[in-house]
Amino acid sequence: MDWSRYVRERLHLSELDPAREASIVAELAQQLEQAARAGRDPEREIPDWPALARKIEREAAPASERWAAASDLVRDLRHAFRTWRAPGFAIIAILTLALGIGANTAMFSWVNAELLAALPYAHSGRLLILNEWADGRKVSVSFPDYVSWRQDNRKGQGSFVQMAWVQWFSTDLSGAGAPEVVASAGVSANYFSTLGILPVLGRSFSPGADSGAAKHEAVITWALAHRQFGTAANAVGKTINLDQKQAYAIVGILPPQYRDPNQTLVFLPDGLQLKNNADRGNRGDSAVIGERKPGVTVATAAAEMRAESARLSAAYPDDNNVGSIVAPLRSAFVGNDAPMLWLLLGAVGLVLLIACANVANLMLTRTAARQQEWSVRSALGAGRARLVRQLLAESLALGLVGTACGLLVAWAGMRGLAALMPIAAKEVVALSLNPTVLAFTVVAALIAIVLFGLGPALTASRPVAAGRGNAGLGWRARREALLVAEVALALMLTAAAGLLLRSFANLVAVNPGFQPSSVLTVSRRLAGPHYTNDPAVLQFEQQALARYAALPGVDATAIGTNLPLTGSHSRTDVSIVGRPLPQRGHYPHPDLHEISPGYLPAMGLPLLSGRNFDATDTTNSPAVVLISEHFARLSWSKPGDALGQQLCCGRKDARLTIIGIVGNTRQYGLNSPANIELYLPFTQYPPQHPTFVLRTSVPPLTLAHEASAIFHRLDPNLPAPEVQTMQQLLAASVGQPRAMLWLLEIFGALALLLAAIGIYGVVSYATERRTAEIGIRMALGANRTAVARMIGGQTLKLVAIGIALGLVGVLTLGHTLKLLLFQVSAADPLVLALAALVLLATGTLACAIPIRRATRVDPITALRQE
Repeated sequence: MDWSRYVRERLHLSELDPAREASIVAELAQQLEQAARAGRDPEREIPDWPALARKIEREAAPASERWAAASDLVRDLRHAFRTWRAPGFAIIAILTLALGIGANTAMFSWVNAELLAALPYAHSGRLLILNEWADGRKVSVSFPDYVSWRQDNRKGQGSFVQMAWVQWFSTDLSGAGAPEVVASAGVSANYFSTLGILPVLGRSFSPGADSGAAKHEAVITWALAHRQFGTAANAVGKTINLDQKQAYAIVGILPPQYRDPNQTLVFLPDGLQLKNNADRGNRGDSAVIGERKPGVTVATAAAEMRAESARLSAAYPDDNNVGSIVAPLRSAFVGNDAPMLWLLLGAVGLVLLIACANVANLMLTRTAARQQEWSVRSALGAGRARLVRQLLAESLALGLVGTACGLLVAWAGMRGLAALMPIAAKEVVALSLNPTVLAFTVVAALIAIVLFGLGPALTASRPVAAGRGNAGLGWRARREALLVAEVALALMLTAAAGLLLRSFANLVAVNPGFQPSSVLTVSRRLAGPHYTNDPAVLQFEQQALARYAALPGVDATAIGTNLPLTGSHSRTDVSIVGRPLPQRGHYPHPDLHEISPGYLPAMGLPLLSGRNFDATDTTNSPAVVLISEHFARLSWSKPGDALGQQLCCGRKDARLTIIGIVGNTRQYGLNSPANIELYLPFTQYPPQHPTFVLRTSVPPLTLAHEASAIFHRLDPNLPAPEVQTMQQLLAASVGQPRAMLWLLEIFGALALLLAAIGIYGVVSYATERRTAEIGIRMALGANRTAVARMIGGQTLKLVAIGIALGLVGVLTLGHTLKLLLFQVSAADPLVLALAALVLLATGTLACAIPIRRATRVDPITALRQE
């Protein structure tokens, strides 16, 4: 059989060079002949001849033809850039896209850094943080409970590969560079292996770190090593002194990328703290980190831990009436930021949609003005696909330049975000244009190009079947639909910003219970061999009080602990003498404050009844206490009945006589309810971590340097104290809602600006296209008022439709906003009405100039041009 002829008949090659064709035919003929000789069916050797022919011609085509599509794209882009010779359209479109894409990129960089980026641990997605749960709130894990959890997990083949324990505390570090206060932690020997991160220099702890035989070793972070020793390599083998009590040998340095929610710098073996953690009811600032097994869900692990807590509660009813709570480790980093960040990302996404609608409207207007060009191209043989490709190329050109400018906007926006971030977020979040953020920018740009480019391209390339009038109606309907969408989205953002503004106003209007103005605070933990007993602590505090009182401009001085709004607390169980003891776990659990007699006037805290502490309240006098009004109202039918009653306090098992009732304060933030509080005289209970409160007649921060220097002169071995005003503490307590408010206000303003531009563009183009109609109406007797009413009425009708749709959107998404509002409903009628009025006013102003231009049309000139 002539296999060469057979191949030529089946392939039908027509685009190849004759020599190349002969070579291919000969090769295939040889393949078929060999198959026939081997007894195989030649027909099955090449089942799809047409596909083979297409492949051969595609591979054998000249380079110019293989790159034809790319060349066409380049040619279309060149043409697109040439159309920018009148740059007004391009500038407006590019700036609009740059604002939308840049704002989204900047906001996503925050969301990515805090919510999406992998934690710097191996298997970070499988790491969980375990706490205990009592009286409706999260509490720390006691060390004996951790031991029981770990043993039962091993025995029962539980949900966790391993569990590690960590207890956080603060220490004074000295012996290397300048003394400083460092966040420290006692950890189990498997803490670093559980996280999947090991020292990059040196080693981890020696064997026996889980027992009382643990050595005095320390693992520190890369940043601390550089700060104290110059380089990380210099730190290994050196010693540091903690609290001026004990030297610790540095055995390892953690990698530079290590971070944890508490910004811990020094890690010690938990075996050194065993003597302080033997009590099952002792719950310091501690937690358990667990690595769940592959395939085990968070819900499964949580159910297992609930059962474990129930077992321990039954086994130790007097000491362990607690539950458990299990959450991904990331939740410890994020805190309460997640709802805020997702809402802000959604809000800035709406800004991008408005920007796309705006550019789409501009594109529709511009392509409508080029209808003659599309008709000529169609007459010369350009199909609809070719026209769509050209218009998409123009959209791509706008998108490329808009994205490049958007990156500059994002770079500036990230610096603005860093300034607005709450302090807690700044400590763990670093914003950058990393590959993930850049990939998001590219995806956002492509989506934007499709959104604003595809619709106008399909509309412009559609053949006109029924004349100019129908085509004009089609263009007009699309532009009006985009305008309605812009207004609806802008209304949603404006309403959200208004709700947040009213919520923030309600928040800052809350009475914190004290007067924060003109108050300076100086806080320092007294650690070291000099402060191991109450008399030594009391002597230092009294000396410092005397020196602060002598400063010029200081009107009142005092000592206090756990100041309002700081969130710091010290608690104990109390019972009222003469009443039946509550069940275990149901005792009142007040916040404790050790204060000097001048604390109430220095803080501006009202004494509602009874007396304040005075010089007669000493270590040799009966123990006394002040209670908060909230505690008095909860425990007695008349608050005044509390005076003279006695409390049995877990601390030193003392009986405390109530001598006064103090106004409530907000310990955990302005949006948190008042808690029950006890105030103890510092002379009877000298605090180890005092805060000196100075009420001044001069700007408080002008005394900051001298206030810090007094500490240094009293004890040069102590690190510098933390000095800040109560106004700064108050501002920090509302940092998250303030940041969210600012960002939503910015996004709302952008939405209003883009909506105004969109309304102006649509009305301006519409009036220009209707110049002849307006001329005829005026020639027939219509006055300027009638023309203005006609154009304005049609525009405001579209704005009203957009407002109605936007209100529906706000009410639909109200449950999302509700999580972030304080004392205001997501359907607040006043805010929604004001938002609607703002959009209505924006629409009125935006169409004012085109209306003014339309009312000045000369009928004779308009008719002559027509």
